[in-house]
Amino acid sequence: MTVSPINATNSDLVWISENPDVASVDNGVITAVNYGETVVYVRAIDTEDVELQLKITVSPYTRLFGTSRYDTAIAISDEGWESADTVVLANGTNYADALAGVLLAYKLNAPILLTAGKAQLEASVAEQIEKLGATKVVLLGGSFAISEDIENELKANYTVERVFGTTRYDTALEISKIVEPDPSTVFVVTGTNYADALSVSPYAAMKAYPIVYSNPTSGLTPSTVEYLSSAQKIYIIGGEMAVGQNTVDQLEGKDVERIFGTSRYLTSYEIANKFADEFGNAVMFATGTNFPDALAGGVLGAKIGTPLLLTHPNGTIEEIKDFVLDKNPRTVYILGGVGAVPDSVIEDIFE
Repeated sequence: MTVSPINATNSDLVWISENPDVASVDNGVITAVNYGETVVYVRAIDTEDVELQLKITVSPYTRLFGTSRYDTAIAISDEGWESADTVVLANGTNYADALAGVLLAYKLNAPILLTAGKAQLEASVAEQIEKLGATKVVLLGGSFAISEDIENELKANYTVERVFGTTRYDTALEISKIVEPDPSTVFVVTGTNYADALSVSPYAAMKAYPIVYSNPTSGLTPSTVEYLSSAQKIYIIGGEMAVGQNTVDQLEGKDVERIFGTSRYLTSYEIANKFADEFGNAVMFATGTNFPDALAGGVLGAKIGTPLLLTHPNGTIEEIKDFVLDKNPRTVYILGGVGAVPDSVIEDIFE
């Protein structure tokens, strides 16, 4: 505070919080206590004519977003990394090669940034890589996912490594081999949708449990079956429409457990509930109707130890609401803007 005149007889101040159950104040230091709003008043002790009012809102969440999916990924990386030796770059328009990349990014302590993968890297993404001080960029997927032009552009300033296979199933397998060459526990998800893989990605990354893809019709590829030969525990994520009985038959002799709900939203809840004791006191929300925000956020979720819960744009899933209220998290992250996860959905949880 600046006191005028500087030789005032009494420059002492009185600080008062209208609702100290929301935010308390002690000699100008305001401390959040609970969610809600209050007004903090500061007055000159000698006269009520000199007063300032501060409206204080204690929000239950931090929203990480930008004007595009690429800028949202940058905002997420800013939250988790002041600097990074390595950056993982994934296609932001097609999830096929990227879903298992959360595990690799976590292993490398690297944020995931997104690109459209065309002729030139987005300027904001290039600036973020430079800002992080990275020396290496790992590309997820072949040249159809991220062009050779972008690869060559990056090679001018960074060491560039590309992780890919001839199909999405092979790419996921190549990533898994880097994360854990000889796995004992593995997650199996469908390779034809993104939701289940993203929901389980923070926990899988935390535990270094690889994620491999299954096809609903043909099951696991022969090379994936071979990779799983050392695994004893297999978690299948999703119902039989996602990962069919044919995949279960290929896993004969192993301890197979299926985790699923009747929707992608409830599957995210079942995953969070199953491993609740191993997460910290935080939760993370992303839309269940698209993949980029959850893909970039999955590695941040692993880093801070939080489940990733998928939200429906039209309202709150009651099981998810009950889970969050029971957890009473100290930190809540929302990935994406209000168009992705409306304020009303989050406010309904914390009403």
